[in-house]
Amino acid sequence: MAKKNESFFQSLGGKSSTDLQKMLLDHKEELFQNNMRNKTGQLEKPHHLKETRKKIAQIKTAIVGLKG
Repeated sequence: MAKKNESFFQSLGGKSSTDLQKMLLDHKEELFQNNMRNKTGQLEKPHHLKETRKKIAQIKTAIVGLKG
């Protein structure tokens, strides 16, 4: 699974700041929806919560890398 995450993070390197901001917003919305489904017992794959949080952190790291 580490290779999958590394390739996701590496794919963020060529994106612009606006693209990364849009991706961040989309993933935050997905996390919110999955949290709601999890609380109501409708989420079948709870491991998606952790994966989405990791992707959000990677996107935030890429944004900081562009600014600095």
